[in-house]
Amino acid sequence: MDIRNKSRENLVALPWPEVTFFASQTLGHGDSQKASTPEWMVFIGDITSSQVDGAGVENGPGGLDSYIQLFGWADQSARDTSGYSTNEYFTSASMQMQNPVIVIKNGTHTPIVESKLYGGNIIGTISVVRLQNISDVDDINVVRQEVKYEGCNFTRVKQEEDYLWVQFIAKQRTNTWKQYSEGEMAQGNNVSFYDYVAASPNPSS
Repeated sequence: MDIRNKSRENLVALPWPEVTFFASQTLGHGDSQKASTPEWMVFIGDITSSQVDGAGVENGPGGLDSYIQLFGWADQSARDTSGYSTNEYFTSASMQMQNPVIVIKNGTHTPIVESKLYGGNIIGTISVVRLQNISDVDDINVVRQEVKYEGCNFTRVKQEEDYLWVQFIAKQRTNTWKQYSEGEMAQGNNVSFYDYVAASPNPSS
């Protein structure tokens, strides 16, 4: 449900979207001297930080020490269709995005998240990444997928025992998958993009 269209309703009473909790939580490094790393992590503006080493994300936030573990995530986009397929979109309806939900650990950052919600502060970038280890033992914590949201604001926050549920609105969404050959050599990226403000799948120049 897109709560941007629910401004006159009690948002607190609305049900939370169904969230997928990740079964695989950590990556093994094959080295007893190295701690395991979460497979899924998230960057939230200037709020998050950790002790994880890694190259970070191309053209995005810094190294992985600015990310924390992501325990669950919900993200969905849709375009209503009419069945009258006269053009490539099959409809005049615009894209709709379910306000994404992320589930992180409840911790010292919780009051900061709540304060950003209370103040209506712009968060800027929220970036979800999935990490993978490449065969070379020194090539670990490689970002295989990144879903980056720009122009974000928090819309709802819920503390549930050890977890913090955070829902937010975003102006732009970019999904990047990094491709590797069978020999695990980088082979470029597959990228999708949508600007929900401009209602356009094309990045502005």
